[in-house]
Amino acid sequence: MRPLSRTDSIELLFNRIFGSKHECSEQVKEVSEEIIKKCGGLPLAVICIASILVSQPANSELWQHVSEWLSGSMRNNHTSQGMLREIVPMSYNNLPDHLKTCLLYLSMYPEGYTFLKTDLVKQWMAEGFISTVHENASKVAESYFDELVCRGLIQPNHINFSDTMVSYTVHSCMFEVIRFKSIEENFIILIDYSNTIPELSAKVRRLSLRYSNAKYATKPEGIMLSPVRSLIFYGLVECLPSIMEFEVLRVLILEIWGDQEELDFSGIDRLFQLRYVQITTDIVVKLPAKMSGLQYLETLEIYARVSIVPSDIVHLPKLLHFHIQGPAKEFGEPELCVLKEVPVLKEWCAPKASIGTYSSKVSVHVPSSDVHDV
Repeated sequence: MRPLSRTDSIELLFNRIFGSKHECSEQVKEVSEEIIKKCGGLPLAVICIASILVSQPANSELWQHVSEWLSGSMRNNHTSQGMLREIVPMSYNNLPDHLKTCLLYLSMYPEGYTFLKTDLVKQWMAEGFISTVHENASKVAESYFDELVCRGLIQPNHINFSDTMVSYTVHSCMFEVIRFKSIEENFIILIDYSNTIPELSAKVRRLSLRYSNAKYATKPEGIMLSPVRSLIFYGLVECLPSIMEFEVLRVLILEIWGDQEELDFSGIDRLFQLRYVQITTDIVVKLPAKMSGLQYLETLEIYARVSIVPSDIVHLPKLLHFHIQGPAKEFGEPELCVLKEVPVLKEWCAPKASIGTYSSKVSVHVPSSDVHDV
């Protein structure tokens, strides 16, 4: 990407801080010229600096402090990448704690990963990052996401034909920061079998296992799985640890493949803390006959053939998002009608059992104003 011109850099900085009016003191304008020069036309640098100044836009002392700090950084870094490695951590450190927590969660995914806003906010809610009393938790989570985008820490990646943002990603410099912080704070452990496995803490709260096509991959010895709250697994089915070892699991995301005829999750109903389940596989998924134990389950998305859908799923009190990709052998019109009437449910998608094909899915969206707070 070509560097921004001086005029475009100023426009970007002021739009981020002051909006379209650009109303500020002459002193601030003067210091802004110095800041823009030191940012070297790097859009991410300008955006990160703006995210620091926007909290006190009229504080000329803060502007001067930032300018002086940039001067010191320039003496130690003579490349644009080096400058970004100095500026981006400063932007992260300036975040309120609740946004730091939400941003750190992105280190569960590999560098360069693209994600959906809807998926991420549901995972934040399931983890308990969204603390609300009177407000709608989903709206609060979305406002956190929007603020991270506004600060330039989460970046748009793809826009569809209707100019709606579809997917997002994290800049490589920001990913370095959150990966380092998550390791430092033992917030997340990511094990990539294609890389050297680092020294790990025995107690893991969030675990991301990326085994890909490794046939004999196993979790490192000494790691206790019982305290894990979030698990992401990407690899062959034979390398998947026993899900029942994750006693307090809240978020379960699986992308697995293999030669097995059936993937048995009949015991998943005993993981009573589960809030979010997303399974993508080319293997038939076997769910338990009853799921009444999952009283906190908010999201169930299975992108695979399912041998049976538990009939009592319609009675789960917290279920907000439901997706089953057919064919489902025992999920007929009576269950679909009951499911449609569940007052808590925001959206659901399930196959018509009478047709039983991937293209014959029924989708219903219930107005979110009728949804109870989680």
